[in-house]
Amino acid sequence: MNEREKISHLLRRFGLGAGKYEVDQYMPFGVDGTIDRLIDYDKVDEKFPVDPWEMTGYGDEGLIQFDPTKFGAWWALRMVMTRRPLQERLTLFWHDHFAVTSHAVLA
Repeated sequence: MNEREKISHLLRRFGLGAGKYEVDQYMPFGVDGTIDRLIDYDKVDEKFPVDPWEMTGYGDEGLIQFDPTKFGAWWALRMVMTRRPLQERLTLFWHDHFAVTSHAVLA
């Protein structure tokens, strides 16, 4: 396996997949640097460009009219677009592990 294939493999295992653009972004770091960036994700800037309430169209009243379907769409987009794939994968794992419903969150 060459370095590009190894980095691509790491990105698939640590996150939810990786396209050519993502692999290109990690190539300058090499395999070891990619592992460091994936594991120590607090050092990676994570300014997600889409506000969940803006995407749902609810604005400031978002919590009152909360629609878990629209929030789920935002979260799925975040998982795919994140610069911190391991953080999102762990969030998904723990969310599923503790099985929290949207009704429990709003209570």
